Amino acid sequence: MPEGERLGGRARFGPGALAGVCALLVVAALVVPPAVRSRSSAGTAAGAGRAQAPVPVVLIVFDELPVVSLMDASREIDEELFPNFAALGATSTWYRNATAVAELTRGALPSILTGLDPEQVSLSLGGRVPETIFTMLAPTHDVLVSRAFPTLCSLELCPVTPLAEPPADLPLSVFAAEARGRAFLSFLDRLGETSDPCLCVLHAVMPHSPWRYLPSGQQYPKTEPMPGQVEAPGPGRRWRNNPWLVKQAHQRHLLQTGFVDRLLGAVIDRLHLGGRFEDAMVVVMADHGIAFTPGELKRAATVATAGEVAHVPLFVKMPNQSNAEVVDAPVQVIDVVPTIADVVELTRPPVFDGTPLSDGPAGGEVRRIGSVDLPGDYRALDRALRRRLRAFPGARTWDDFLHIAPPGGARWLGRHPRVTETSAAATATLSGLTALEQASPTDPVIPALVRGELQGRDPATSETLAVAIDGRIAALTKTYRASGEERFYALVPPRVFRDPPHTVSVMSLGSDGRWVELPLAR
Repeated sequence: MPEGERLGGRARFGPGALAGVCALLVVAALVVPPAVRSRSSAGTAAGAGRAQAPVPVVLIVFDELPVVSLMDASREIDEELFPNFAALGATSTWYRNATAVAELTRGALPSILTGLDPEQVSLSLGGRVPETIFTMLAPTHDVLVSRAFPTLCSLELCPVTPLAEPPADLPLSVFAAEARGRAFLSFLDRLGETSDPCLCVLHAVMPHSPWRYLPSGQQYPKTEPMPGQVEAPGPGRRWRNNPWLVKQAHQRHLLQTGFVDRLLGAVIDRLHLGGRFEDAMVVVMADHGIAFTPGELKRAATVATAGEVAHVPLFVKMPNQSNAEVVDAPVQVIDVVPTIADVVELTRPPVFDGTPLSDGPAGGEVRRIGSVDLPGDYRALDRALRRRLRAFPGARTWDDFLHIAPPGGARWLGRHPRVTETSAAATATLSGLTALEQASPTDPVIPALVRGELQGRDPATSETLAVAIDGRIAALTKTYRASGEERFYALVPPRVFRDPPHTVSVMSLGSDGRWVELPLAR
């Protein structure tokens, strides 16, 4: 399936009814163990009450997804790139000013599932297991989860069940080869086995790195370690002060987020096929974001990065809601569980640090993440959005995001350059050259990430390189130093692999503006 192709209003990933699903909560995070399903006869933890309203709850949490990744220049969901997020927004309430409470999943996810600040969760875990969405609803709801939560949900409430067999069709067949993909598909398969009402919690490790998926679901080779990042104290790794490598990482994140849109569409489709979407309370969110700022830690919230690390998507569809609403008041992810407790009319709810979203916090409220206090306005988010728009000027389609180039290089994309000489001083080595020569546009695993090394140095060439497929420039990039080697990588659009076999060449832009071919060392 070509990159960026839309499947109607929602993604379509095959048949399968969804019977008996009352609520869907999807959560995406770092680690995705197998799907879990249980209805427990055990009582809740001390002090908990019972849900009085049999409302199905579906919670979906994605991992490492800043809301600015989904936005267009008007601060709206980009419906061309993310049609399923846009379709969800058309029938739900989008809390556009939602923020995370922790920079890493190990702090963010427990807070989401308990409605407590990270510090309070840590104190609780030091003693007894805190009240969670699972202990609150297990007496009245059929529980289905995509992974085990050892410190938050006992095996009695959340037993582990086998993973589903990988499907035979694209785009999910390749995704199923990874643990995070198998857990997602197992969750989808078991949606139809739940009873009324259900608590369905999907914790998806997407679009979290490794970044290796195109929006179509096609997989390309991963690069480990990730070019452009280095080990450093603090949350996550630090980006090198290399704008080009950071831009390439950002490109790959956005392309994988396009695939996440399709995964969301698959879940929503399954709910619609079972006739349960309208009745359910559906929450779609992320645990935290990620920053793409050269020289900064990718997960640390600072004045420079808070707009990407802290501001996350949060959509809430109430039962039978059909209208769209956008709320700009500042809210936090720890407000989700208190909202669920309110909707299901939980008796004797525990004490939360969050508040029901319907309470409408004051616009000037200050929210904290890490060591940063965020005001209630959009200043941090808008700075992040402007940076993203500047990084990919004029990009409107996924094909545009596959055609990035160093400054001044875009004019060469798609052209047959005039090569006047072959370098005698430098050569290039490509990883997977044979796969490149034999690739087809529809291959489920496609060598769209071209990477290699340079040997030798030609004084007549520059750090700007071109990768040509069948004589036409398919990608432009720049070299970088790593482990004492001169390396490079670039993404090419799958469509350039029409009519195999192919000729592949690497060229360097000379100081005189002419292209110099670098012989390939096999």
